[in-house]
Amino acid sequence: MSSSSPLPPNSRRQLAIQLENVSGFANPSEKMEQYALDAEAAADILWTVKNETPGIGSSLVLDLGCGTGILTIGAALIGAALAIGVDFDSSALEKGRETAHRLGVESQTDWVLAHIPEVAVKSDLVVQNPPFGVKRRGSDLAFLEVALHSGSVVYSLHLASQSGRDFLQRFIEQHGGTLSGIIPITVRIRHTLPKHRKRLHEVRAELYKIKVK
Repeated sequence: MSSSSPLPPNSRRQLAIQLENVSGFANPSEKMEQYALDAEAAADILWTVKNETPGIGSSLVLDLGCGTGILTIGAALIGAALAIGVDFDSSALEKGRETAHRLGVESQTDWVLAHIPEVAVKSDLVVQNPPFGVKRRGSDLAFLEVALHSGSVVYSLHLASQSGRDFLQRFIEQHGGTLSGIIPITVRIRHTLPKHRKRLHEVRAELYKIKVK
C-alpha cells in the first residue's frame, strides 16, 4: 500500500476493519501483560475520541505503552496531526512502524523507545491501554500518573470493578485530574499464551475520560 495519507474512516466499523491489519506481539510477556488490544475494542475507544474531539486534526496524541501500535495508528487514521507511540519493547515498536507505513500513516506517527516513568512529553490527548495491574500490582498507576502530567485530556482503559473505580477516581483527583466519564468496553483477548484455553477471552473493561486541570 502507498505511504500517502489515506482517507479517514467514515464509520466505526470501517475503522475496525482497518485496525485488523495491526499485528500482535511476536513473543508476548505474561509478566508485562503484553496482551494486544483487539480491533473492535480499539475502534470503540478511538471512535469515542473522534466524536468528542472536534479539533483532532490539529491534535498531538500520545499512546503510552503502545505495544505494536493499534491505538497510535488508529489515532492517525481518525485524523490526528501526530500520534506518538511509546513502549519499552523495540520489536513491538518496529512492528508498529511497519504497519503505519503499510496503512499510509507513516508521516502522522512517531515511535519512542522508553520506559513509561521516563516519559516527559506534552500532548493534547493521551489515549492508552495500560497494564491492568493483574500481574504487577499498581503497574497501571505509573501509566496513569504520567498520562495526567502529559495531556490535557486522557482516555485510559482499566478493568471494570466498583472498588477499582473508587480507587482510581481518588488517584486521578490527587494528581490534578477530574473524571468526566466512564464508558464500558469489552476487550477480547486472543489465544496468545500457552496457558490460554479459549480462542477468545472476553474481559469487561472501562474507558476513563479525564480532564486535567
